[in-house]
Amino acid sequence: MERWRKRIGLTAAGIGVVTCLAVLGGITWAVLWIHNDRAGLIPVTGEITKVVTSGRSSSGRFSFGKYRLNVRYKTADGRLVQNSVEKSTYGFPSAGDRIELLIDRKHGVVEPSPFPELWIVLAVAYVFLGGIIYFFVKVSLSVIRT
Repeated sequence: MERWRKRIGLTAAGIGVVTCLAVLGGITWAVLWIHNDRAGLIPVTGEITKVVTSGRSSSGRFSFGKYRLNVRYKTADGRLVQNSVEKSTYGFPSAGDRIELLIDRKHGVVEPSPFPELWIVLAVAYVFLGGIIYFFVKVSLSVIRT
């Protein structure tokens, strides 16, 4: 193989690897920022009592739903409280399901925990971009050998 073609191939592979690592770093930073931002909230396990509204939207193969749920949870002082939350998820929540909630004591805000979906997105990103990095490294090694 000609010398200039080797350089172009290695440069393109290097740019691809650096780009994938930058994207992984950005996604990881965003997830950890959200995790740190929600660290002051109190995690509580609640139970869905009723699905008030549901709407599904599809983007290609993936289908997400936005649901308004009535949930019941136990507070720190032992009281059972019923509240309403909105949750966007890929699943199909129904009455009786458990849901992780985050409670802000200062403002009285109750929100569903985004972490199960965030960890799944992070894992999929690592697998997908890790595969692309593996491809770039394999191509680079084959270019170097020839």
